Amino acid sequence: WELIDPTSGSNPRISTGNLHTPRWNHRALYVQKGLKAQRDAVYVVGGENNDSTVDTIEFFDAVMLEQIPPTLTLPRGGKTLPTVSFNAKRGFVFVAGGFTDKSKSQASKDVELFAIDGNSEPLGLTPIHQDTHKLDLLVARGGHEAVMLSNQDVLFVGGMRNDGDGARVAVREGEVLTELVRIEETPAGQSMSITPIRTSVDNLLPLGVAFPATCVLESGNALILGGVANNAGHMESTQQAVIYAFDDTTKVVQ
Repeated sequence: WELIDPTSGSNPRISTGNLHTPRWNHRALYVQKGLKAQRDAVYVVGGENNDSTVDTIEFFDAVMLEQIPPTLTLPRGGKTLPTVSFNAKRGFVFVAGGFTDKSKSQASKDVELFAIDGNSEPLGLTPIHQDTHKLDLLVARGGHEAVMLSNQDVLFVGGMRNDGDGARVAVREGEVLTELVRIEETPAGQSMSITPIRTSVDNLLPLGVAFPATCVLESGNALILGGVANNAGHMESTQQAVIYAFDDTTKVVQ
């Protein structure tokens, strides 16, 4: 790894080091604590290397500019090409989907959920067991994108999976995930339950795409650009541009 300061003139590289685990097709997430004199963090999640998919999360202290020994693993095993997103309102980090194998034949529906530990320096993560949240995706996918919408719902879009015959298919379906958190007082203390609300957007993309670029517009809508699509059994780049219309309707559990 290298630390770059683009304002430092002719020598922007400040420091270098090595990850604890070599990896590629991983994801990195910067989380801001937002309080003066308290420290932000960067999390490096998953990926793959010459041996296997990687199940560790490495930490960087974004103020002290130090790498911290990894203390977490993904509970349900290594994932390459997942998405990682941060719900600032809840203080949750989502690691969603990805492939469990280097050949990219086994796409995953797993959503691993972590809570930000606001008392640690830098910001640590506390795993929340899947039996508590049950937030897994409707469609298995890897190489997709996760878009945090303005109401802190997450839009998952695109990606790849294998069909029943083993052929690689680019995903058309989008899905929006809302988590409803309930905290109840019990004789043993506080108990938290997380109820997922999943909204499938079956025809979100005219063409299924993997590796699209995404951003949120000022209107709150999400823009989905390009990617790799199926074309007569082959994967080819596409000019496709799609807008997902943001819906802030209150979600109700039936």
